[in-house]
Amino acid sequence: MRTLLAVLLLAILPFVGNTVAETSDAYNRVRLSAEAAQEIENDLLVAELYAEFQAGNAAHAAKEVNKAINWAVDEAKKIDGIEVRTLDYRTSAVYDKTRIKGWRASQSLHLESGDSEKLGELIAVLQEKLAMRNLGYQVSRSAKDAALKKLTDEAILAFRQRARQSASAFGFEDFRIVDVSINNGNVPPPVPYLRGNMMAMEAKAAPAAIEAGSSTLTVSVSGTIELFCNKTLGGYRCIQASTD
Repeated sequence: MRTLLAVLLLAILPFVGNTVAETSDAYNRVRLSAEAAQEIENDLLVAELYAEFQAGNAAHAAKEVNKAINWAVDEAKKIDGIEVRTLDYRTSAVYDKTRIKGWRASQSLHLESGDSEKLGELIAVLQEKLAMRNLGYQVSRSAKDAALKKLTDEAILAFRQRARQSASAFGFEDFRIVDVSINNGNVPPPVPYLRGNMMAMEAKAAPAAIEAGSSTLTVSVSGTIELFCNKTLGGYRCIQASTD
């Protein structure tokens, strides 16, 4: 019985020792965060228009929608500097109580350009056959990537400066990073100008004046640091705190 008890104690002691060691390694840790932000001009105008047609059968409705969208795509491709793609083709039954009385087909058209004047003029033309769903400004990918790279460097530098300040304030000589994360997901959505299912306007209508505005991009860095001394001066602090 005594032999069995001794064996059990010997088996348990290594685990106890590991637990104590792991706990002692977690001293002098501080959780920090820092961020960098920049106001950046919205340089990309984005529009979404759609064609919709209702008919007695689905094929007729689809044919009319395809005709309108193909016409719009051809018009957009005539102008340099405008990106165009089709979205969301849908067909659905139209009911009169429980009886199907027709079919409705619709499809959206996505347009974007850094030249708001060109895109505004194109939109005025396309509204002869299409209706507006959304129109707004956003930051272009190239401008956003350049800004986020700069902000990431600034946020990391701010985090390291805050870590040094914390080490000094607590009386330590230096720090090491235990874990860190970078969040640059704070990218604002397009700034809306027009929303909702608008009726098609006349093709010769003058394009609306649209203010681009600006967006704020933010990068944040958060993590845990461990404070330590390069040389042991006694105790757990490098500098004796003043008692005055």
